[in-house]
Amino acid sequence: MHQPMHDLFENGIPARTAVSGQRVRFDRERWLAALPDRRMWPEELDALVTDGRWGVVDRTSVFEIGARTAAECDADPFAGVRLYVAAAVWATGPSARDVTRRIHALRAPDVTARLTASLEILRERGPVDAYTASMRGGVAAVPYLGAPLFTKVLYFADFAPGSGGALILDRHVVAGLRDVGAVEWAVDKPWTSEDYRTYLALAGVTARAHATEPDVVEYVASLRGRQVFRALNAAAREAPSSDTVES
Repeated sequence: MHQPMHDLFENGIPARTAVSGQRVRFDRERWLAALPDRRMWPEELDALVTDGRWGVVDRTSVFEIGARTAAECDADPFAGVRLYVAAAVWATGPSARDVTRRIHALRAPDVTARLTASLEILRERGPVDAYTASMRGGVAAVPYLGAPLFTKVLYFADFAPGSGGALILDRHVVAGLRDVGAVEWAVDKPWTSEDYRTYLALAGVTARAHATEPDVVEYVASLRGRQVFRALNAAAREAPSSDTVES
């Protein structure tokens, strides 16, 4: 029986509007230049560009693309890829280096079929089975596409307030869960299907105990995990180098 993670909300519970409005800037021209196929670009993102190049995308915008993907996935082989690109744009922000990294997955010859398969499994069998299928060696696995990104695709395709669904799982979330003693998973190793099942259960029971949504739990865990990494990085910068001579 999973217990609520009360310590996660020691600084309060944000409104879900803070989650749905979580936004980043993106460089439209950089993404378009990097895509292997122009059909992979979600047209909804064009409306978010204000000066011909830079735009701002939030979770709500990606959810709208996820809704269109669900409606078109059976008929349009690029629907799942467009959702991946939208999720990747939101996850990446203005980083030029990370844009290049996100594009690697789109060069797989069967990326459209595999992302479509992942979304079909999500719809028919739920998030844990879709997670299993998307893991390395799974029937819907895409090279260079690990859990930190494919769970974002599952989340934007599946989650709905009031009914839950798939959630984002990345190293920031895991670090936040570790910090409150909820899990002992390594932040830098793959997480199993059972880990994902446990995470969804923990998020669900914590959300119910605090009258909020599971993705608010994910959001707060991610913020806490980022704080953990910032503290570790600051400590590493302040630590004396191994060749320092103490006086």
